[in-house]
Amino acid sequence: MEYKKSRGLPHPKRGYAYKDGAKWSATTIIRILNDETYTGTLIQGRQGTLNYKIKDLIDRPKSEWKRSEGAHQAIVKPHDFDLAQKIMRLDTRTAPGGDKVYMFSGVLICGSCGGRMTRKTVPYKGVKYQYYYCPTTKRRGCAAAATLKETELCECIMDSVKSHISNVASLESIIAGSDGQKIANALAKQYREQIADNEQQLEKIGGLKATLYENMIAGILNKDDYKTLKAKYIVNENRLRGALDLLSQQLENALDGSVERLRWMEHFKRFDELTEIDRRIVISLIQSIRVTSKCELTITFNYQDEYKNALALLEREAA
Repeated sequence: MEYKKSRGLPHPKRGYAYKDGAKWSATTIIRILNDETYTGTLIQGRQGTLNYKIKDLIDRPKSEWKRSEGAHQAIVKPHDFDLAQKIMRLDTRTAPGGDKVYMFSGVLICGSCGGRMTRKTVPYKGVKYQYYYCPTTKRRGCAAAATLKETELCECIMDSVKSHISNVASLESIIAGSDGQKIANALAKQYREQIADNEQQLEKIGGLKATLYENMIAGILNKDDYKTLKAKYIVNENRLRGALDLLSQQLENALDGSVERLRWMEHFKRFDELTEIDRRIVISLIQSIRVTSKCELTITFNYQDEYKNALALLEREAA
């Protein structure tokens, strides 16, 4: 950076690279945080050519990438990588004049209009109170905006988080004490059903795509409609093939008794001795908090689908 500065060349003026002693620039760090390779996953096919006659490389959509999990030793744990992606997607602007992100920034959502709620400080008789409110207001289209006191919100979230962690721990205990092979078979059956459904959809799309050219020649479709429908079918095919690859890997894990499907439980159990809530806890465990009213919240935890699937498996086993 000093070399660029001394010669009047463009150089980073903010972020990590601007601090004395920084070895990496902010751009490098962001590139690392977005690179799934560090989780042990090999990704191939990011680029390719349109055909064998054209040598220029083009970037391929993610749906066409080939992913191989566990291809090499992981440097970053998968859930830490996922957490980093989540944080970068959220609204994480710091408070005016501050250097910290508010606890519920980007997570607290107005249940009426779907907008992100904002924190404000209200002084009263020499004491400052913090509240979260919907900035949209009724005049701008929010029909039932609610305002929550931060201390009360923290207490509610704390109780809910502790309860969910307890439920996850109990669920893991039940699964560990049950017939593991029976659960694995039930899980494998579920994946096979999903694979069969995706394959059926893929076959149907293939048949529709095969008749497109004939319909254009017959005058049923014009050239623009032909191109639009063909592109749509290709996108759906790529999506289904990506889903099939993932389901096949999950099926393999279930059949060989892999415990990967229960790894998410350990993520919650790390916080089983939780005594207070902070920004790290909120981001690590909660996907969103939807405020319906002053007395009603809907909390969506991370790994919600995995939690529901585990409950469904136990119900299927008990049936």
